[in-house]
Formats: sequence, C-alpha cells, structure tokens
Amino acid sequence: MEEIEEIHRRMRADIEAAGGRLLDVLFCPHWEHDKCACRKPRPGMFFTAAGRHHIDLAGSIYVGDRLLDLEAARAAGCKFVFVGTESLPAAVTPPEHCAESLLAAVPWILAQLPGPWRTA
Repeated sequence: MEEIEEIHRRMRADIEAAGGRLLDVLFCPHWEHDKCACRKPRPGMFFTAAGRHHIDLAGSIYVGDRLLDLEAARAAGCKFVFVGTESLPAAVTPPEHCAESLLAAVPWILAQLPGPWRTA
C-alpha cells in the first residue's frame, strides 16, 4: 500500500506541475480470486467514480491498453479507445477507436466531446 500511495502521490504532483488537476484516484486492492466488483473486467470502479463525480458513463470515453480494459468499459457502458501497438483478439467487438499512443488518441477524443472542446 505504501508503494501504491507513493505512485499516486508522484502522479498527482506530476499532473499538477503540468497545470492539470486530478479529481480522484481509484484502484482495486483485491486479488483476482477475491471476485470483487471493482477488479477489471468488472465495472465497480466505474460506478464508484460515476457516483462520486456525477459522470455520465454512456457519454464517457475510457482509454486503456488491455483486453480487460475494453471488457470493463463495455460492462460500464463507456466508449473505449485502445492505445498501444498490440492487437486485440479478432473475436472481440472492436473499440470505438485505436491509437498508437494517448497523444495520438487525443484528436479523436476531443472530436467526440460537445462544446468548446470539439475539434471537428
């Protein structure tokens, strides 16, 4: 737990140093065999975040780099952007968007948003 807290502290400091703001950090402290509601691919953390921050999951975009991320996003009702160079299994319903990096995904993500963030 101390190591996780240190990672979160550094992450928060880096984000704030770059001018960003982090509202929350959620993580699952359980083992896979615990079968908890918050460990991906189950969507418990999505529902926790939605409740805490009034997030419309159907209007949200989740970015991840693993099949478990895609499964969790689907279970929560989110759109999904797959970031990475590995491929997903052919039998999987494709994500809404794929990009080689988070930076490369940003234009597509911004184009999905309503209001002043929209780039297209």
